[in-house]
Amino acid sequence: MKVALVHDYLVDAGGAERVLLELHRVFPNAPIFTSIYSPPTTMPEFSDCDLRTSFLQKLRLTRSNYKRLLPLYPFAFREFDLNAYDLIVSSSSAFSKCIRPRASAVHVCYCHTPPRFLYRWREYRQQEQLGSFTSCVVAATRSYLIWWDQKGASRVDKFVANSETVRDRISRSYSRNADVVYPPIELDGITVSQNREDFYLIA
Repeated sequence: MKVALVHDYLVDAGGAERVLLELHRVFPNAPIFTSIYSPPTTMPEFSDCDLRTSFLQKLRLTRSNYKRLLPLYPFAFREFDLNAYDLIVSSSSAFSKCIRPRASAVHVCYCHTPPRFLYRWREYRQQEQLGSFTSCVVAATRSYLIWWDQKGASRVDKFVANSETVRDRISRSYSRNADVVYPPIELDGITVSQNREDFYLIA
C-alpha cells in the first residue's frame, strides 16, 4: 500500500508540525506534500523527509507573509498528482484536505480545526492581529474560500479530530462525524514538583 502525507504549510514549529512528524514516523516511506516549505522557521527534522512543494514555493513566501495568498492555496493542493497512492493522510487546519485522490484511494483527514479564518473570522482576526491587507483579502474572498473548504471536506473519507472541541467544530462546519485521537505530547524534561503551595494552577 502506497501512502502519502499532506500538510497545509511548513512554515512554523508548532503542534500541527509535531503531529506531522509522528505521522512520518508511522509512515517513514511516505512523501510529504505541502504548499510551501520554509526550513529556517520550521522543525529541522523535515530536512530529511521527502518533501514535495507546490507552485507557491517559487514565490519564496515567508512566515510573515504566506497568509497573503490564501485564495491560491486550494489550487496549490489540487495540482498535486496523487493517483499513485492508496492511502492519503492529510494534516489540516486549512486547505490540505482539498487534494484530489483517485476514486479508489482512501483519504483520512487528521483535523486540527476547521479553518478559523473562515468559520471564526472575528476571533481569528483579533487573535492573529492581521494587517489591513491580509484582512481585506480574506474578507473579500471568504465566501469563495468556504466553498473550496466545503468541497474539500466532502471528499474526505474519514475525519479524525485532535480533541472533543474540534470534533464539535467538524460537526458544526461539515455535518460530519469524527473520531478523536489526541495528539502526541513530549514528556521528557517535565517533572512534577514535590513542593506544594496554597493554590491551584489550571492550564
